[in-house]
Amino acid sequence: MSLAKIFYMHDGASARYSHFVRDFLDKKFPNRWIDRRGPIDWPPRSLDLAPADYFLLGFIKDRVNTTKHRTFEVLKGTIITEVQNMSVELCRRACQPLSKAQEAQQPRKHIPKLNDRYHAIMNVLGKCNYNSPSNRLCREVGLQIDDGQMLKLNARILTQPQIQTGPNCQANVRIGRIPLDGHLFTPKPISALAVTYFGADATREASSMNEFLNTLLNMMKNYHVNVKHEKHNVHPTVDQITAYFRTMSERKCQFVICIMDGRSEDELTQLKAYIKDCGTIKYGVMTQCVMLSKITNNRSLTSYCENLIRKINFKNSGINTKVNLDEALKYKKSKIDSLMFFGADVIHPTNVTRQHPSIAAVVGSGDSLCSTTAVRVCQQYPKEGKCSIETIVGMTDMVEQLLDYNRQANKVLPNKIVFYRDGVDDGQFGKVITHEIPAIRQAFDRIYGDKSNHPLLTFVVVKKRHNTRFFNYNTTTKQMNNMSIGDVIDTTIVHPYQNNFYLNSHNAFQGVNHLSLYHVLLDEIGFTADELQLLTYHLCFTDPRSSASEAIPSVVHQADIAALKARDLFYDDERSSATTVGGRSQSLRNPTLNDVDYKILDVHENLKNRPVFG
Repeated sequence: MSLAKIFYMHDGASARYSHFVRDFLDKKFPNRWIDRRGPIDWPPRSLDLAPADYFLLGFIKDRVNTTKHRTFEVLKGTIITEVQNMSVELCRRACQPLSKAQEAQQPRKHIPKLNDRYHAIMNVLGKCNYNSPSNRLCREVGLQIDDGQMLKLNARILTQPQIQTGPNCQANVRIGRIPLDGHLFTPKPISALAVTYFGADATREASSMNEFLNTLLNMMKNYHVNVKHEKHNVHPTVDQITAYFRTMSERKCQFVICIMDGRSEDELTQLKAYIKDCGTIKYGVMTQCVMLSKITNNRSLTSYCENLIRKINFKNSGINTKVNLDEALKYKKSKIDSLMFFGADVIHPTNVTRQHPSIAAVVGSGDSLCSTTAVRVCQQYPKEGKCSIETIVGMTDMVEQLLDYNRQANKVLPNKIVFYRDGVDDGQFGKVITHEIPAIRQAFDRIYGDKSNHPLLTFVVVKKRHNTRFFNYNTTTKQMNNMSIGDVIDTTIVHPYQNNFYLNSHNAFQGVNHLSLYHVLLDEIGFTADELQLLTYHLCFTDPRSSASEAIPSVVHQADIAALKARDLFYDDERSSATTVGGRSQSLRNPTLNDVDYKILDVHENLKNRPVFG
């Protein structure tokens, strides 16, 4: 890959960067240097960038022609014919994300097997030569590393939870799998269901549609989800989709299963965005999107429909399963106690601007078993320029609304709250303690009033992005295995006096299992280490949509998904990307909460406390 695809530096770049790039180009392209004097004619008449040329962005004409440096060393361009010369000083690094088409052209990443990953880690460790006499740094500070084998430590296995799929039905949980066996705890009927094809060729797909619909309706009957349905066809244009949902809203339609047919990934993404905007924001009709390719090429349509029923019943305010949390809470929950669980996350685009905001999501449970949830989502963006801030700025308002949701569901406010926060680096713990926990307490002030009435709060940070890997070595077979589900590690490699632990709560189907790291920042409830670990593990089984336990508690996972899915409801990605390419907005240094605005997503009143992102 040529440097033209990787770098461009702006005018006024510091000398050390220019010097570095010149030296690099001297070695790589010794015969392609020329002198350029005078202004450059820019922009060219047309720019038709192929995917491979994605990183070669444009120059800014006034910057090029008004720069003080009239003589440049430049690299002769060969990628775009209209651009004959490219100036090193007038470039900047391109941090633009790849499009779907460009991602498809990238080589697939190979997931190494357990033994391959183990030997790769040990080989890299050996090549570092930490204990070599020539490694002066390690020798001077007295650092010695045992690179002959990995550290051996002990782990404990936690007990799996008891899960009910009906008032008298116990799920047979095995290796994290949660089979329904034809039961839902509370199946919710749908008196007005629409199964709608959004595409241009309903006649051609009629056979696949009928097979899918018959399978789904038969399984709904087996699961005691009583429905009355209609079939519709809608041409996938903005006007037709808008008119359709307006009609469905007027007819009091409860639920629309949207079968999407598109020619490309981008077309399907845009179609889904239109559907969700009309259903979730404008007209208040609950939707469940299904890609046509999933039902035509699916070898096990029955299993696919079962998973679909989980989502449909959950979105329709039904209850799929109930996880018994009594064992984990037997010393921390009395008959008069009411618990509530929260999960929160925030995601950032490459460059956070008003057009490309960060998306924060907070999920709250509707009962003490975490079997029902609601979500609040907000966008947060700098008032000017660009910056990203990990703190959830709208925390107070979102927590206040979710506390009110829990009160409506239970007729009483919770007096104990467990809050799981995802996506916080070690260096950000101080900001969470300084900003987010006080913001939660501010919501308590609004809802509970006097501080003596405030609930007890336990706040736990969930970390998935770490480089610690664990292997279970079988001395009999001499093979490496993944950690078992329920394994917890809270000694040897954890913090010497703070409360943190590693927990494996899911099964890895390929590669090395990635344990989640939990760090307790606040514990007013007073959990012992065993109690909180067991509670966290059991909460990984509470996601109504999933047929297996998850890597993190379900409220956190639902917040992750809500933040990702909400992006299309806040802005159009193509339009926003177009406004920022080649932009010159300055990054804010050390931004504070005062530099950031936020806006909570206004979901239609009909769906206010429903899991619209499930």
